[in-house]
Amino acid sequence: MFCNRYHSKHYKNAMTKKLSFIFIRAFLIITCHTCNIFFITNKMYLYAVIIGMFISLLWTINVRDISIATWHHRLAYVLGGTVGTIVSLYYITDLFI
Repeated sequence: MFCNRYHSKHYKNAMTKKLSFIFIRAFLIITCHTCNIFFITNKMYLYAVIIGMFISLLWTINVRDISIATWHHRLAYVLGGTVGTIVSLYYITDLFI
């Protein structure tokens, strides 16, 4: 019985950590895309190149994990992207306009 509780708690902690990591990656990818569009539109090409490289780096990590994901992982990714869109539209545009 002790063993089952320990493993169950350990599994929940590992799952929470994994879902949080997926959420943060989606958040960062969407925020970077929004920034990149803004930088390109306003001819800030150096920033656009730097952000573009960071987007590519995040995608190399992302593709492997999402392709073998469960629906919980996919939902965390979608929610991260949604929050990233909201935050980037609200804050990023206020910083540069």
